[in-house]
Amino acid sequence: MPIDDVVLNFNPGSLMILNVVLAAIMLGIALDTSVDDFRRALTKPKAMAVGIAAQFLLLPAVTFALTLILSPAPSVALGMILVACCPPGNISNVLTHRAGGDVALSVSMTAVSNVLAIFLMPLNLAFWGSRRSETDALLQSVNLNALEMAFKSRSSSVCRLLSASGRRESSRRSRRKRSRG
Repeated sequence: MPIDDVVLNFNPGSLMILNVVLAAIMLGIALDTSVDDFRRALTKPKAMAVGIAAQFLLLPAVTFALTLILSPAPSVALGMILVACCPPGNISNVLTHRAGGDVALSVSMTAVSNVLAIFLMPLNLAFWGSRRSETDALLQSVNLNALEMAFKSRSSSVCRLLSASGRRESSRRSRRKRSRG
């Protein structure tokens, strides 16, 4: 069976268990981290800049080189590049904690990387994915426009934030009116 024909079916119940376990682990790490740890992390802008640059520049470049060396199917190569372009997540923080590293710095880098990923991930995927003709053809078949993707995700996020803010303000006004009346 070709790799492109493989279908993964995730059970919603097992995904819920996985999410609960990850949340419990992250809560444990959060309980072990103090506000002072984050203050110390802010005094290390060079460490944060190096980590974020490695995440968005070095990791996709190394992954692209691996796709050239290993010559996987175009869909697998594009998948490898996609994963390399993704921002770090909770697992990096867990591994940092287990290794005795600076968890506050790791969490701060994760937060900044996730914000930057709104713009950098589609651009990185489009750039590295178009370096090989086979993966470029696959990118074109899914009609990926990196700039459009970055701005649409940004504008929809801003709209959701503004909408939520408006609902909160409206709710506050209603409570004030009820408490006065």
